[in-house]
Amino acid sequence: MNLALDKDTDDAIASRMYGGYVEAAYNIMPLISSGSEMSLEPFYRFEYINTQAKVASGYTKNKRFDNRLHVLGVNFKPVPQVVLKLDYRNRTAEKGGLSNEISVGAGLVF
Repeated sequence: MNLALDKDTDDAIASRMYGGYVEAAYNIMPLISSGSEMSLEPFYRFEYINTQAKVASGYTKNKRFDNRLHVLGVNFKPVPQVVLKLDYRNRTAEKGGLSNEISVGAGLVF
């Protein structure tokens, strides 16, 4: 595949990729306002993603695709069907710099 697409030796399509994450969150709204239907959930997530875990013979793994993310955030549900989200992502790679991110989102169940 890499030869057919004329890929550089450090930009190969991987033959193996892997990753995963673990996350912890806790609803602290009952501590603030007991009996409330609202939810306030701070969370932490660790992610590991390696999209070039193994490459074909003759190609070199590019370590900029070996990434770790530390994510701190909060989910707020003013009503059970609506969520507002805010998180900060600290991104690092085995080689090369990655920019950190701030993400804002909203969700609706209908």
